[in-house]
Amino acid sequence: LKKGHLLCMIAGKVCRKPIAAVTRNPRSEVNCLSNIRKALGALRGNPHMSQKFIWKEQEIYRGDRTVIIGLLEDMRRCFDRLPPRRMGAEYHADGPYLGPDDLEELLNDEQQEDDETI
Repeated sequence: LKKGHLLCMIAGKVCRKPIAAVTRNPRSEVNCLSNIRKALGALRGNPHMSQKFIWKEQEIYRGDRTVIIGLLEDMRRCFDRLPPRRMGAEYHADGPYLGPDDLEELLNDEQQEDDETI
């Protein structure tokens, strides 16, 4: 995600609106940060998006895994139209969010289909 191009693609899907003027193969830190800022700027305008990680462009550029994983999780919650997490000590009180509950059922169904074809 350091170059920001993939982050812009994901943010565009989350916001249901493509992000314009993204540099596809940025070669400089300035261009990478520009892409990251465009993605985070689009996310900031979404009322379902948590504010915790969308101001961390330098950390994303440096590859801070905690920030990147937190941002991706918050983006998933936003995409699923869940309310943003509460800020503060209880931010992760409800554990990691991996998607809707029916995702587990879908994965189990796919595993059963795979087992039947073997």
